[in-house]
Amino acid sequence: MVDRRSRRSQRLIKEAFYRLIVQKPLFRLTVAEITREADLGRGPLPRCL
Repeated sequence: MVDRRSRRSQRLIKEAFYRLIVQKPLFRLTVAEITREADLGRGPLPRCL
């Protein structure tokens, strides 16, 4: 079972990814940009993928 924080992090990362992908090609996106846009640290990212 996924806890509330993980679900929230997943949602924020997905939303940030979708916002950025319309601005830049996929191969130009970085983890730092996605986490900055999602207003998260890089820690939650591996758990969300």
